[in-house]
Amino acid sequence: MDQLSIISIQLFHQKIFSGVLYIYLSEVIPDLHFKVKDENLQLSKINDVANSDFTAMLRKTITYIFCLLYFSSFAQSGEWTWMSGDNYIQSAGHYGIQGIPDTANYPPAVYEPCDWYDKSGNFWVFGGYCYRFGSDMADLWKYNPLTNEWTWMKGVGVIVSGVDPGYYGTIGVSSPLNRPAGRGWGTPTWSDDNGNFWIYSGTNSADLWRYNIATNEWTWMQGSTYYGNLLHPIYPHHGTFQIPDSLNTPGNRSEVTASWTDNNGNLWLFGGDSRDPIASPAIYNDMWKYDVSVNQWVWMNGPDYPNDTGYYGIKGIASPLNRPPARMSYAKWKDPSGNFYLFGGFNLGSCGYMGYNDIWKYDINLNNWTWIGGDSTENNSGSYASECTPLSTNIPRNGFENRSTCYDSVGNVFMFGSIGSFCPTYTASTNELWQYSTIDNEWTLLMQNRPVAWGTKGVSSPGNAPPKTFGSLGWYLNDEVWIFGGSDDGNSNSYNSMWRYKIDRSCFPTVISTSSYEDEISIYPNPFCDNLNIEVKTNEQTEIILYDISARNLLKQEFTKAVTINTKELANGIYFYVLRNQNGVFRNGKVVKK
Repeated sequence: MDQLSIISIQLFHQKIFSGVLYIYLSEVIPDLHFKVKDENLQLSKINDVANSDFTAMLRKTITYIFCLLYFSSFAQSGEWTWMSGDNYIQSAGHYGIQGIPDTANYPPAVYEPCDWYDKSGNFWVFGGYCYRFGSDMADLWKYNPLTNEWTWMKGVGVIVSGVDPGYYGTIGVSSPLNRPAGRGWGTPTWSDDNGNFWIYSGTNSADLWRYNIATNEWTWMQGSTYYGNLLHPIYPHHGTFQIPDSLNTPGNRSEVTASWTDNNGNLWLFGGDSRDPIASPAIYNDMWKYDVSVNQWVWMNGPDYPNDTGYYGIKGIASPLNRPPARMSYAKWKDPSGNFYLFGGFNLGSCGYMGYNDIWKYDINLNNWTWIGGDSTENNSGSYASECTPLSTNIPRNGFENRSTCYDSVGNVFMFGSIGSFCPTYTASTNELWQYSTIDNEWTLLMQNRPVAWGTKGVSSPGNAPPKTFGSLGWYLNDEVWIFGGSDDGNSNSYNSMWRYKIDRSCFPTVISTSSYEDEISIYPNPFCDNLNIEVKTNEQTEIILYDISARNLLKQEFTKAVTINTKELANGIYFYVLRNQNGVFRNGKVVKK
């Protein structure tokens, strides 16, 4: 076959970026071939596509190429970059035209909005309380980290001094008119295996919604259309323990983002504030599951009453008696085995907000909690050595509204910011950045608390540092941590800035090995097309788990000695794998499908 077209792109810095570009372009243009000559990336299309068609496809992607080169090649490990938004509080944002991305677009500054990220690596934001306009917002935004563009996707725009009541439509039926009522204040969210987004409750509601990216439509799935208030809340109805029922509901739940999706696509929720005027405060430590197959809630663990003191048991030992104390909880993650984790949070004690710095693990198969780290007392000040010093004795200070916690596919967790206890003395917000290993159960401080330094927008610098915030959003993507918004020592001091941190893997242990035969493993070919082969020189039963770049579990398979995995259904791109046996994880890495 004849070569129909060729293009050479001068790389700005390292030749390694040619591989990154190829991976990206190969997803857009099938049968793409490339080679590197000197510092030029040569791309060619060798099939029966017309020359003009190929040229048009390249023109469509050329903007994305240079954005990727710019935003990747200049970012240095261990450095922050202010990417988008304003460097002052209470910004009105800039909506632009609905559905049209633009680098000039960005949401208004809001307090505790909802967040997701999709299978294409885009970040999504919904709602939040806007102090500038005095309203609970109900707009949906999408941010593309590759092009550094925000898109206003849904919603009516600015609401002044009130709440967007939304439009429920018919339960279970999607419509372009549907939209949830405005909400913020720590609302639980989920992403399912099909790429849909879910949102539940908020300060005054108890409704469940699903958003479909492909149709850009909301569906009211379950719950009441009633929008309550502090004097007339929607109370929980626990029903019968571990039995789903159409009448079951967690009721109003706010100040809780401890939510997870299990490997069967069910939605899980822990604790939060129920706003009960009689039992005020009414803070829970119950665990709920929303069974998507029957569209019903199930009370799974914990008491059916508020303000329980919990039971720590013995650190590291699971027990059906164990349970975290009732709390408003934010920092959460999931490990490669599907276990749920939470860190910190707060309750309301005799003198105000009382913070925690404990770590809990929940095994959904055993329905048991295990206290695995941190202190069992409130208002603990934490302990840590210098930056980049992983130690088993490291522990962040007590903190809450630290929802900007994200994680990669092999068990590394990244946590930014928080605010500490209010008593006996006030603990200000922070811009500390931590890494936690679920494999080693060990914390590493990546960046100490330091003064904000905005620097130049789009330019990475070792001196840059985001504002000291709580309630900000966080995403992990391609070895980078992204942070949006947050409030600086006051709910009304909210930002709308987007920051990116390039992870310095030399700062913490990255080699996971609990097996003496780690070097006797073969994974080939890499890159691969449809079949991926794994060979292990041992007779032990081994399990491989495959994840996408958003840390979603795509495949889990057990084998002995060798297995061939058919990946025909997977799209081209980067994937991560974890190999483990009865001793735990002994190998992780990256493979590329093309």
